[in-house]
Amino acid sequence: MMIDEHEDEAVTHFREYVAQGGKVEATTWMPDEYRQSLICLSPPGAGSEQDTS
Repeated sequence: MMIDEHEDEAVTHFREYVAQGGKVEATTWMPDEYRQSLICLSPPGAGSEQDTS
């Protein structure tokens, strides 16, 4: 798979942002591999709001 120069710069920027303690939200741009790893690590129901009262 070939990554264009713009995407390579975006990946570098993302890694620097995370390394500096940047908060990554679901809407934050991230490399596909990073997003997939988060999906695999999320427990079932992690994205749903549950009533804890």
